[in-house]
Amino acid sequence: MSSTLESPSRAVESVDVPAGREARALVIALAGNPNAGKTSIFNALTGLRQKVANYPGVTVERKEGVWTLAPDLPPASLIDLPGLYSLDAASIDEQIARDVLAGSMIDTSAPDVIIAVVDATNLERNLYLVTQILEMGRPVVVALTMVDLAERAELVINVEKMSESLGVRVVPVTAKHSRGLDDLARAVLEAVGTEGPGAQWRLSSQAEEEVMRLTSEAWPRRAEAMRDLYADELPMDALRRETVGLARERLARSNPQWWQEPVTARYRWIESVAGGATPGGRDERPSATEKIDRLV
Repeated sequence: MSSTLESPSRAVESVDVPAGREARALVIALAGNPNAGKTSIFNALTGLRQKVANYPGVTVERKEGVWTLAPDLPPASLIDLPGLYSLDAASIDEQIARDVLAGSMIDTSAPDVIIAVVDATNLERNLYLVTQILEMGRPVVVALTMVDLAERAELVINVEKMSESLGVRVVPVTAKHSRGLDDLARAVLEAVGTEGPGAQWRLSSQAEEEVMRLTSEAWPRRAEAMRDLYADELPMDALRRETVGLARERLARSNPQWWQEPVTARYRWIESVAGGATPGGRDERPSATEKIDRLV
């Protein structure tokens, strides 16, 4: 069963369409942690031009709306993915979100751009998902939400530094007051057709060597090779399973805790990004959560 509501979406009048932009309906995916402000952005951009149904074969809700990116372009299709903390597919929601972002979901076109929604008051937790999205190599724009709460908590975020570290545009957005929505539309249009930055963090030299070996043998992308190398259980053919098994044996001989390395390396990089984006350092001031708790 599906339901549809019709009313004009918010028109973005001031966006210049980049020269040569293909005049076709774009597909944009919104991904983010639960309660990061993703649905508020979705509602602000689409108004009531939304339809709700279920993904094929499951009871997970599919929310899709119409976003008028620019007057001279066909309205874009904006997909509001289920809230999730990672793409590790521990739940059906995560599996669906991962498949949509990867372009492998039945009856859903691969997204032209992924908007990764990040809560400004909780950078480190939110950036874990962002690192996984960046590794997919697709065009990405980060929408930085809860900026008003961060400002009230005197948490200053260096957006330019954060953008430089991530390798993608970071756009502060306050959906409730429609702040930053035009900038978000511009960033999305500029990102269409670009190649995502991929993984910004690195494993140990031996682990990187094994990932490169897998990529050169049978895996099309580094992210996919690393996923299969460290995954608990993923379906793969016999040749890939044997190749992964040999790589794991080589890693285990030199590092018995080899399987923990991606999480450790990822969080180390996330801490550096969050620390660089918040001048003054996290240890020299109360945490954002502590400050916000005092305000509410």
